[in-house]
Amino acid sequence: MDYTEKISYLSCVPMEFHPVAQTLLTFITLIAGVSAIGWSIMAYPLKIAPKASLFFASANYLILFGLLLNLGRSHSPSYLHWFLADQCVLLGFVFMHQGMTRLFKLKNISRFGLYAWFSFAVLMLTQDPSSDSLVVQEVLFSLSAAINVFLLTRAIYQGMNKSFSRLAAIGMSIPSTCILLVFITRILLLAVVPEQTTAFYTLNTAEAVPILWAHTVLNLLLNIMMFACALARLISKIRRMSERDQLTDLYNRRAIRNKLDACHEQWSQERKVYSLILFDIDRFKSINDNYGHHVGDNALVFVASLLRKNVPLDAMVSRYGGEEFLVLLPNYDAQACVEVANQLRAALPSEKLHPDTHALEITASFGCATIADTVSVDQLIVLADHAMYGVKAAGRNGVAMAKQPAPA
Repeated sequence: MDYTEKISYLSCVPMEFHPVAQTLLTFITLIAGVSAIGWSIMAYPLKIAPKASLFFASANYLILFGLLLNLGRSHSPSYLHWFLADQCVLLGFVFMHQGMTRLFKLKNISRFGLYAWFSFAVLMLTQDPSSDSLVVQEVLFSLSAAINVFLLTRAIYQGMNKSFSRLAAIGMSIPSTCILLVFITRILLLAVVPEQTTAFYTLNTAEAVPILWAHTVLNLLLNIMMFACALARLISKIRRMSERDQLTDLYNRRAIRNKLDACHEQWSQERKVYSLILFDIDRFKSINDNYGHHVGDNALVFVASLLRKNVPLDAMVSRYGGEEFLVLLPNYDAQACVEVANQLRAALPSEKLHPDTHALEITASFGCATIADTVSVDQLIVLADHAMYGVKAAGRNGVAMAKQPAPA
């Protein structure tokens, strides 16, 4: 029996469910349904990554709806059971990608996947929505799915790489990469052995059992991957909150101390020099007294913003306490450290803070220190602190390099 005869034969067979196919369809329906409800609960009322969770929930609802519509397929043309069923599943992949970009707050949110889905939907509309055009429809379906799964994989990699590491990004991208390879393989099989496409005709036959197993695994993989990414994002957010100053979003004192200890260990083992700058906003108390503490807070945020714009890319900046800031400079010697401090000193008064009708010029006193033999982390901070107070005693708004202690 050739391909055409097989399709004609299937169109005459009563729509009876194969027992294994029925079991798998029930299982897939449960996975999609429970996942959709779970993501809906995460979006509201739990409000855990609500925008991303809402996209993930919608993706599962669409895939579930598309699967249910697929069950009504027959040889007769039907836009509902052929075209709309496919578009629901494909739009589910688009929503997964959009949800992932929002989960990791990626700036380059691409609409290419949406445009690709729309373009392929238009092409699929040109085909007769029945089993007569099955091969063409499935090729277009697989191409559209592959594009959005690729975009999903890229978003996972970028988000995990930004929040954790390249190794974590590669590991988390493996499931979606496998799904991408499945769709690419599907396209190749459709091109090489189109007679095997009768398995896509209807999902309730014995021939569709391998396809249903693939659907089951893919659905599980997708939701496990999305949940793992959401969990990773939540861990990243908690970790960031524990390391950041609430007002300025710079590193807090505990976090910068950990960075200092790491730099000092590298100095001890590999002799990699490092320096630090400790500086204090000049006359900060008078700002609070004259304009109020809310203006003082604005001044701290203002200084933090200028620091982000002017420190080197490899520098680490923290609010060390009150109006005091610490800049850690790995691989910077004394001369380079003083140069950075002078750049920061010049940058601060270059922009003015504007509370109400006043314009405040912010200046600061900078103390620099570079690691040396027999100097501990605590001693290095003390040296920078003494240098900073030396600048304040000399009239403020200046830079001083700490004197190294005499060798014992």
